[in-house]
Amino acid sequence: MLIAIAGSAFLGLTLALFFRVYVLWPTCAVLIVLVFSNSFQPAQSLVGAVIMMAALITSLQVGYFTGLILKMFPRAPLRVKRGALEGRPISSAAALSPRSIRHRRIRH
Repeated sequence: MLIAIAGSAFLGLTLALFFRVYVLWPTCAVLIVLVFSNSFQPAQSLVGAVIMMAALITSLQVGYFTGLILKMFPRAPLRVKRGALEGRPISSAAALSPRSIRHRRIRH
């Protein structure tokens, strides 16, 4: 049951990153069908199926909400701006190249 709940939360997080909130309706319908189709086993009762359905839908929505929060934060920049690495040691091969000697800034 815990694996299904964690999978449902991860599915909600993934859906939040790529789709709008309207995708939750068909996803919840698929979850309901899956839970009730699995509830006809002798080990599960109708009450257990309803609890499982509620837990999966709740974790789906919590995962979706978490994905929306993650979507609000900007991503880290992928490129380093020129000049951002000044002051750090460079390799000896790069230090001896003519291009690096021409563009090296002299600090006083």
